[in-house]
Amino acid sequence: MLLNNGLNGKSEDFFLSFKKFNLSVLYAFDVHCNSFFPMFVMLYVIHYFVSPLLVAHGFIPELLSNLLFMVAASYYHYLNFLGYDVLPFLERTTFFLYPIGVIIVLSPILILSGFNPSRYFMNMYFSQREQKSEPNEVRLEKGFFQCSRLIDQMELFEL
Repeated sequence: MLLNNGLNGKSEDFFLSFKKFNLSVLYAFDVHCNSFFPMFVMLYVIHYFVSPLLVAHGFIPELLSNLLFMVAASYYHYLNFLGYDVLPFLERTTFFLYPIGVIIVLSPILILSGFNPSRYFMNMYFSQREQKSEPNEVRLEKGFFQCSRLIDQMELFEL
C-alpha cells in the first residue's frame, strides 16, 4: 500500500501539469479495459481460430505468430496513449508510446531467433504438469534433508 501511494505521487509529478487535477483510478482502469479488449480479441479469439496454422513448424507460421502478438501489444499501448492523451492536464503522454519502440526492436530479434509465441503459449496453457499431492510437512522435510546433505558436502571440502 505504501509503494502504491509513493508511486502514485511520483507518476502525478511526472505527468500532471497542474497539481489541482487528480487522475481517477477508475478512469485509468477504464482506459486499460478499453485498450485491453482489442488485444483480447486478437490474442484469444482470432488466435484460437488460426492457432492450427500458427503452431506449425516453419518460418511463415513463426512470422505470422510474431506479427499477431506484435500488432496486439502495439495496439494496446497505442490505445492506452490515446486514452491519456485526451486529458488536457497531462503532459508527456508520448511516454506511453515507448513500449511500441521496444516491441518493434524485439520483433525481428525474436523472429530471427526462431521464437514462436503461439507455440510457447499453447505449451504453457495445455502442457501436463506434475501435481504435487504430498503434504507440506513432507516437502519441508525433504527440503531440510537436501539442505543438510549439501552442508555436509561443503564441510568435506573445507578440510
